[in-house]
Amino acid sequence: MSSSELDLKASKLEREAESKSHGFFKNFSKSAELYVKAAETYKMSKNRDLSAKCYKNAADMLKQTEKDDKYNSIRKNLCNAADMLKTYDYVETLKILKEIEEIDRSIMPNPMALITTEIEIGEMHFQLAQYDDARQYYESAAERLDAEGEKPTKASQCYKQLGLIQAKHLRNYAAAAKSFKKATELYLKNTLTQSAATEIIFNYGLCLIAAEIMGSTDEGSSSSSSPSSSESTTPDFNKLATALSQHPFNETSFTFQRHSGFLNKTISALKEDSAENYKAAIGYLCTTVTISDLQTDLMLLIRKYLEHTLPSEESSGL
Repeated sequence: MSSSELDLKASKLEREAESKSHGFFKNFSKSAELYVKAAETYKMSKNRDLSAKCYKNAADMLKQTEKDDKYNSIRKNLCNAADMLKTYDYVETLKILKEIEEIDRSIMPNPMALITTEIEIGEMHFQLAQYDDARQYYESAAERLDAEGEKPTKASQCYKQLGLIQAKHLRNYAAAAKSFKKATELYLKNTLTQSAATEIIFNYGLCLIAAEIMGSTDEGSSSSSSPSSSESTTPDFNKLATALSQHPFNETSFTFQRHSGFLNKTISALKEDSAENYKAAIGYLCTTVTISDLQTDLMLLIRKYLEHTLPSEESSGL
Protein backbone atom coordinates (compact mmCIF):
# COMPACT_ATOMS: atom_id res chain seq x y z
CA MET A 1 0.00 0.00 0.00
CA SER A 2 1.39 3.41 -1.01
CA SER A 3 1.87 6.33 1.37
CA SER A 4 -1.09 8.17 -0.11
CA GLU A 5 -3.32 5.12 0.30
CA LEU A 6 -2.18 4.71 3.89
CA ASP A 7 -2.90 8.38 4.58
CA LEU A 8 -6.43 7.99 3.16
CA LYS A 9 -7.04 4.94 5.34
CA ALA A 10 -5.68 6.75 8.42
CA SER A 11 -7.78 9.82 7.69
CA LYS A 12 -10.92 7.69 7.53
CA LEU A 13 -10.05 6.07 10.88
CA GLU A 14 -9.41 9.50 12.35
CA ARG A 15 -12.84 10.75 11.26
CA GLU A 16 -14.47 7.66 12.75
CA ALA A 17 -12.60 8.21 16.00
CA GLU A 18 -13.76 11.82 16.15
CA SER A 19 -17.38 10.83 15.54
CA LYS A 20 -17.24 8.41 18.49
CA SER A 21 -16.27 11.28 20.81
CA HIS A 22 -19.40 13.36 20.09
CA GLY A 23 -23.14 12.96 20.25
CA PHE A 24 -25.53 11.07 22.49
CA PHE A 25 -23.88 7.69 21.90
CA LYS A 26 -20.29 8.82 22.38
CA ASN A 27 -17.82 6.10 23.29
CA PHE A 28 -14.45 7.43 24.45
CA SER A 29 -12.85 3.98 24.69
CA LYS A 30 -13.79 3.15 21.10
CA SER A 31 -12.66 6.60 19.98
CA ALA A 32 -9.26 6.05 21.62
CA GLU A 33 -8.96 2.64 19.94
CA LEU A 34 -9.66 4.16 16.51
CA TYR A 35 -7.24 7.03 17.10
CA VAL A 36 -4.50 4.49 17.91
CA LYS A 37 -5.23 2.62 14.67
CA ALA A 38 -5.10 5.92 12.77
CA ALA A 39 -1.82 6.82 14.47
CA GLU A 40 -0.25 3.48 13.57
CA THR A 41 -1.40 3.81 9.98
CA TYR A 42 0.02 7.34 9.68
CA LYS A 43 3.23 5.96 11.19
CA MET A 44 3.42 3.37 8.39
CA SER A 45 3.19 6.18 5.83
CA LYS A 46 5.90 8.10 7.76
CA ASN A 47 3.48 10.96 8.47
CA ARG A 48 4.96 11.63 11.89
CA ASP A 49 3.03 14.82 12.70
CA LEU A 50 -0.40 13.27 12.14
CA SER A 51 0.65 10.06 13.86
CA ALA A 52 1.68 12.04 16.94
CA LYS A 53 -1.56 14.01 16.82
CA CYS A 54 -3.65 10.82 16.79
CA TYR A 55 -1.67 9.22 19.62
CA LYS A 56 -2.21 12.40 21.63
CA ASN A 57 -5.95 12.38 20.83
CA ALA A 58 -6.12 8.74 21.95
CA ALA A 59 -4.60 9.75 25.28
CA ASP A 60 -7.11 12.59 25.61
CA MET A 61 -10.01 10.23 24.91
CA LEU A 62 -8.78 7.76 27.53
CA LYS A 63 -8.76 10.53 30.12
CA GLN A 64 -12.56 10.70 29.71
CA THR A 65 -13.06 7.02 30.53
CA GLU A 66 -13.66 5.40 33.92
CA LYS A 67 -11.14 2.58 33.47
CA ASP A 68 -9.07 1.87 36.59
CA ASP A 69 -5.86 1.28 34.63
CA LYS A 70 -6.37 4.04 32.08
CA TYR A 71 -3.16 5.89 32.94
CA ASN A 72 -1.01 3.00 31.73
CA SER A 73 -2.61 3.36 28.31
CA ILE A 74 -2.55 7.16 28.47
CA ARG A 75 1.16 7.12 29.24
CA LYS A 76 1.86 4.62 26.45
CA ASN A 77 0.08 6.80 23.88
CA LEU A 78 1.83 9.94 25.08
CA CYS A 79 5.19 8.17 24.84
CA ASN A 80 4.37 7.09 21.28
CA ALA A 81 3.42 10.67 20.40
CA ALA A 82 6.69 12.00 21.84
CA ASP A 83 8.69 9.38 19.92
CA MET A 84 7.15 10.59 16.67
CA LEU A 85 8.28 14.18 17.25
CA LYS A 86 11.40 14.15 19.41
CA THR A 87 13.93 14.35 16.58
CA TYR A 88 12.64 17.63 15.18
CA ASP A 89 9.73 19.24 17.08
CA TYR A 90 11.33 19.89 20.46
CA VAL A 91 8.66 22.31 21.68
CA GLU A 92 5.72 19.96 21.16
CA THR A 93 7.71 16.99 22.42
CA LEU A 94 8.51 18.91 25.59
CA LYS A 95 4.81 19.62 26.19
CA ILE A 96 3.99 15.93 25.84
CA LEU A 97 6.86 14.86 28.09
CA LYS A 98 5.66 17.24 30.80
CA GLU A 99 2.33 15.39 30.77
CA ILE A 100 4.18 12.11 31.12
CA GLU A 101 6.22 13.59 33.97
CA GLU A 102 3.01 14.44 35.83
CA ILE A 103 1.85 10.83 35.51
CA ASP A 104 5.22 9.42 36.64
CA ARG A 105 5.58 11.86 39.50
CA SER A 106 2.08 12.20 40.96
CA ILE A 107 -0.69 10.24 39.29
CA MET A 108 1.00 6.86 38.97
CA PRO A 109 4.34 7.26 40.79
CA ASN A 110 7.14 5.25 39.18
CA PRO A 111 10.68 6.28 40.20
CA MET A 112 12.53 4.53 37.36
CA ALA A 113 10.07 5.72 34.70
CA LEU A 114 10.39 9.24 36.10
CA ILE A 115 14.17 9.09 35.69
CA THR A 116 13.81 8.21 32.00
CA THR A 117 11.29 11.00 31.53
CA GLU A 118 13.54 13.52 33.28
CA ILE A 119 16.44 12.62 30.98
CA GLU A 120 14.23 13.06 27.91
CA ILE A 121 12.93 16.41 29.19
CA GLY A 122 16.49 17.48 29.91
CA GLU A 123 17.45 16.63 26.33
CA MET A 124 14.55 18.66 24.92
CA HIS A 125 15.53 21.68 27.02
CA PHE A 126 19.10 21.21 25.82
CA GLN A 127 18.02 21.13 22.16
CA LEU A 128 16.03 24.33 22.78
CA ALA A 129 19.13 25.98 24.34
CA GLN A 130 17.32 26.23 27.69
CA TYR A 131 20.46 25.18 29.48
CA ASP A 132 19.58 25.90 33.09
CA ASP A 133 16.34 23.93 32.75
CA ALA A 134 18.32 21.11 31.10
CA ARG A 135 20.79 21.20 34.00
CA GLN A 136 18.03 20.83 36.57
CA TYR A 137 16.52 17.77 34.89
CA TYR A 138 19.83 16.02 34.21
CA GLU A 139 20.94 16.74 37.77
CA SER A 140 17.74 15.28 39.21
CA ALA A 141 17.97 12.17 37.01
CA ALA A 142 21.64 11.64 37.81
CA GLU A 143 21.08 11.92 41.55
CA ARG A 144 18.10 9.55 41.43
CA LEU A 145 20.06 6.98 39.42
CA ASP A 146 23.03 7.27 41.75
CA ALA A 147 20.76 6.77 44.76
CA GLU A 148 19.18 3.69 43.15
CA GLY A 149 22.65 2.25 42.58
CA GLU A 150 21.39 -0.13 39.89
CA LYS A 151 22.35 1.65 36.66
CA PRO A 152 25.84 3.17 37.12
CA THR A 153 26.46 3.46 33.37
CA LYS A 154 23.25 5.43 32.81
CA ALA A 155 24.01 7.59 35.84
CA SER A 156 27.53 8.26 34.57
CA GLN A 157 26.12 9.35 31.19
CA CYS A 158 23.79 11.77 32.99
CA TYR A 159 26.64 13.23 35.03
CA LYS A 160 28.74 13.54 31.86
CA GLN A 161 25.99 15.47 30.07
CA LEU A 162 25.41 17.54 33.20
CA GLY A 163 29.09 18.45 33.30
CA LEU A 164 29.01 19.44 29.63
CA ILE A 165 26.05 21.76 30.22
CA GLN A 166 27.61 23.29 33.33
CA ALA A 167 31.00 23.88 31.69
CA LYS A 168 30.25 24.74 28.06
CA HIS A 169 26.92 26.51 28.37
CA LEU A 170 26.64 27.79 31.96
CA ARG A 171 30.39 28.31 32.57
CA ASN A 172 30.07 26.93 36.08
CA TYR A 173 33.41 25.15 36.02
CA ALA A 174 33.49 24.16 39.70
CA ALA A 175 30.14 22.36 39.46
CA ALA A 176 31.19 20.81 36.13
CA ALA A 177 34.35 19.42 37.74
CA LYS A 178 32.22 17.78 40.42
CA SER A 179 29.91 16.25 37.79
CA PHE A 180 32.77 14.94 35.66
CA LYS A 181 34.47 13.44 38.71
CA LYS A 182 31.24 11.66 39.66
CA ALA A 183 30.86 10.38 36.10
CA THR A 184 34.40 9.00 36.23
CA GLU A 185 33.77 7.17 39.51
CA LEU A 186 30.64 5.55 38.07
CA TYR A 187 32.29 4.56 34.78
CA LEU A 188 34.99 2.79 36.79
CA LYS A 189 32.42 0.55 38.47
CA ASN A 190 32.00 -1.37 35.21
CA THR A 191 35.06 -2.87 33.51
CA LEU A 192 33.32 -2.48 30.14
CA THR A 193 33.09 1.31 30.52
CA GLN A 194 36.40 2.08 32.22
CA SER A 195 38.00 3.28 28.98
CA ALA A 196 35.30 5.99 28.71
CA ALA A 197 36.68 7.52 31.90
CA THR A 198 39.83 8.67 30.10
CA GLU A 199 38.12 11.61 28.39
CA ILE A 200 35.96 12.44 31.41
CA ILE A 201 38.85 12.67 33.85
CA PHE A 202 40.55 15.08 31.44
CA ASN A 203 37.40 17.22 31.41
CA TYR A 204 37.51 17.10 35.21
CA GLY A 205 41.10 18.33 35.30
CA LEU A 206 40.50 21.14 32.83
CA CYS A 207 37.39 22.27 34.72
CA LEU A 208 39.31 22.32 38.00
CA ILE A 209 41.88 24.60 36.37
CA ALA A 210 39.19 26.79 34.80
CA ALA A 211 37.36 27.10 38.13
CA GLU A 212 40.59 28.12 39.85
CA ILE A 213 41.62 30.78 37.36
CA MET A 214 38.09 32.15 37.15
CA GLY A 215 37.99 32.72 40.90
CA SER A 216 35.94 29.71 42.06
CA THR A 217 38.09 27.60 44.37
CA ASP A 218 35.35 25.33 45.76
CA GLU A 219 35.17 22.24 43.57
CA GLY A 220 31.77 21.32 44.92
CA SER A 221 30.20 24.74 44.53
CA SER A 222 26.96 24.90 42.53
CA SER A 223 26.89 28.67 42.46
CA SER A 224 27.65 30.53 39.26
CA SER A 225 27.79 33.92 40.89
CA SER A 226 30.98 35.93 40.67
CA PRO A 227 33.06 36.66 43.76
CA SER A 228 32.74 40.03 45.40
CA SER A 229 35.45 42.60 44.85
CA SER A 230 36.61 42.18 48.45
CA GLU A 231 37.32 38.45 48.01
CA SER A 232 40.75 37.20 47.06
CA THR A 233 40.64 35.46 43.68
CA THR A 234 44.36 34.63 43.48
CA PRO A 235 44.55 31.08 42.11
CA ASP A 236 46.13 28.49 44.38
CA PHE A 237 47.94 26.27 41.88
CA ASN A 238 49.62 24.16 44.55
CA LYS A 239 46.19 23.24 45.90
CA LEU A 240 45.08 22.55 42.34
CA ALA A 241 48.01 20.22 41.69
CA THR A 242 47.12 18.28 44.85
CA ALA A 243 43.46 17.99 43.79
CA LEU A 244 44.44 16.66 40.37
CA SER A 245 46.71 14.04 41.92
CA GLN A 246 43.82 12.73 44.01
CA HIS A 247 41.48 11.77 41.18
CA PRO A 248 40.06 8.21 41.34
CA PHE A 249 41.60 7.04 38.07
CA ASN A 250 44.64 4.80 37.70
CA GLU A 251 45.22 4.29 33.99
CA THR A 252 48.32 3.52 31.96
CA SER A 253 46.90 4.13 28.48
CA PHE A 254 48.78 6.40 26.10
CA THR A 255 45.88 8.88 25.93
CA PHE A 256 45.62 9.15 29.69
CA GLN A 257 49.36 9.61 30.06
CA ARG A 258 49.22 12.44 27.52
CA HIS A 259 46.27 14.04 29.32
CA SER A 260 48.01 13.73 32.68
CA GLY A 261 51.27 15.10 31.30
CA PHE A 262 49.47 18.05 29.74
CA LEU A 263 47.69 18.91 32.99
CA ASN A 264 50.97 18.78 34.91
CA LYS A 265 52.71 20.95 32.32
CA THR A 266 49.77 23.38 32.41
CA ILE A 267 50.00 23.69 36.20
CA SER A 268 53.72 24.42 35.87
CA ALA A 269 53.04 27.05 33.19
CA LEU A 270 50.40 28.67 35.41
CA LYS A 271 52.74 28.73 38.39
CA GLU A 272 55.37 30.42 36.24
CA ASP A 273 52.82 32.64 34.48
CA SER A 274 54.37 31.45 31.21
CA ALA A 275 52.27 31.54 28.06
CA GLU A 276 55.21 30.09 26.12
CA ASN A 277 55.41 27.02 28.35
CA TYR A 278 51.68 26.55 27.97
CA LYS A 279 51.98 26.64 24.18
CA ALA A 280 54.61 23.93 24.48
CA ALA A 281 52.20 21.88 26.61
CA ILE A 282 49.52 22.22 23.93
CA GLY A 283 51.98 21.06 21.31
CA TYR A 284 52.84 18.06 23.47
CA LEU A 285 49.15 17.11 23.66
CA CYS A 286 47.62 18.02 20.33
CA THR A 287 50.12 16.28 18.07
CA THR A 288 48.90 12.88 19.24
CA VAL A 289 45.51 13.20 20.98
CA THR A 290 42.09 14.21 19.63
CA ILE A 291 40.53 17.13 21.50
CA SER A 292 36.78 17.65 21.97
CA ASP A 293 35.01 20.99 21.50
CA LEU A 294 34.64 21.45 25.25
CA GLN A 295 38.30 20.68 25.86
CA THR A 296 39.28 23.13 23.13
CA ASP A 297 37.17 25.84 24.79
CA LEU A 298 38.73 25.20 28.19
CA MET A 299 42.26 25.14 26.82
CA LEU A 300 41.59 28.43 25.03
CA LEU A 301 40.34 29.91 28.30
CA ILE A 302 43.59 28.94 30.00
CA ARG A 303 45.60 30.45 27.16
CA LYS A 304 43.68 33.73 27.41
CA TYR A 305 44.32 33.78 31.15
CA LEU A 306 48.07 33.36 30.65
CA GLU A 307 48.11 35.96 27.88
CA HIS A 308 46.06 38.32 30.11
CA THR A 309 43.45 38.68 27.37
CA LEU A 310 40.35 37.41 29.20
CA PRO A 311 37.32 39.65 28.48
CA SER A 312 36.06 41.48 31.55
CA GLU A 313 32.83 39.42 31.73
CA GLU A 314 34.88 36.21 31.81
CA SER A 315 37.44 37.41 34.30
CA SER A 316 34.61 38.37 36.66
CA GLY A 317 34.16 34.68 37.42
CA LEU A 318 31.00 33.99 35.42
